[in-house]
Amino acid sequence: MLIQYTLCRYRNWLAQDDTLSELLKLINRQLTEKGLKVEKASAAVIDATIIQTAGSKQRQAIEVDNKGQVSGQTTPSKDSDARWIKKNGLYKLGYKQHTRTDAEGYIEKLHITPANAHECKHLPPLLEGVPRGTTVYADKGYDSAENRQHLEEHQLLDGIMRKACRNRPLTEAQTKRNRYLSKTRYSGLNLNQDKATKPQTVQIVRQGEATPYWFKFNPLYVVEQSFGTLHRKFRYARAAYFGLIKVSAQSHLKAMCLNLLKAANRLSAPAAA
Repeated sequence: MLIQYTLCRYRNWLAQDDTLSELLKLINRQLTEKGLKVEKASAAVIDATIIQTAGSKQRQAIEVDNKGQVSGQTTPSKDSDARWIKKNGLYKLGYKQHTRTDAEGYIEKLHITPANAHECKHLPPLLEGVPRGTTVYADKGYDSAENRQHLEEHQLLDGIMRKACRNRPLTEAQTKRNRYLSKTRYSGLNLNQDKATKPQTVQIVRQGEATPYWFKFNPLYVVEQSFGTLHRKFRYARAAYFGLIKVSAQSHLKAMCLNLLKAANRLSAPAAA
């Protein structure tokens, strides 16, 4: 019990500032120096996943009015920072982990918000430190004029899927662009013109290697695969602690474990890497 108490105090101390975020950067830098992580890639993939709150399942009474609008009344929760969100027809109480990975699925940056926070307002913090000329891939939840302007101002290429607005449906070119981004192995788009061009590949440069190598990838699948590993192998579909600060600390620790696991898998199977 004494060891567990000491570890909890140490974790809580680390969670008070950006120490864990800096530690994630340090681990990634060391993996790069060992040639286990890309030194320079032309893609940054953005997505979010729901982390349910700790404790027992919360009860929620659902009411539907004459217009079909849904309203919810919930029992009090021990976690005052958690919020409800409806996803895939199910209501979940918890947090949203906004994540940036590289083209190989290594988590490079993340931050936590209540689950009801909208993705489009949390793109700029994830792009801190991304080199100019990098293509930023994200689903339509991140599509907004402000985010597109942010990409342009920081000389980043726009790989965000387009979202239809009321009385303004997607054009044929935008629909084709979304289809390429979501279903093809690599979109091969001229992202500045919303037109499909000849399929291309992504260039990867590893530390200590004289020549880059190229591979095809599905940008949105990369980050979803990382989320799947977090949920299944690390059992992180539900948080172990209450409160935004502690959940953020747990997310950063899980991200470090994920990146180290990917590096270990690369060492054990170099031919497949």
